[in-house]
Amino acid sequence: MELAAIAAGQHGAFTTADALACGWTRHGVSRAHATKVWKQLTKGAYVEQALWDAMDERARHLCLVQASLLTRGPGWHAARRSAAIAHDLPLLGKIPVV
Repeated sequence: MELAAIAAGQHGAFTTADALACGWTRHGVSRAHATKVWKQLTKGAYVEQALWDAMDERARHLCLVQASLLTRGPGWHAARRSAAIAHDLPLLGKIPVV
């Protein structure tokens, strides 16, 4: 599977492990981050910079939450305002910055 397809199913976020499984090398991952082709969301999780730049607040929030969940492992879930955003429920106030 291509990295873009994996990321598409994860709100744009992907992990270093995802990239390595798709044939990227550790050097390639480091270079993509260093040259700002990829934006690091959290340690071990990225999004393509061009995709991030095109996202609205909601999409960015979901991407950041997904990155956090991907790097924490099984058993973690979005809660409270992030869960409401994921389910398109109305919010009072602005979308929180993760």
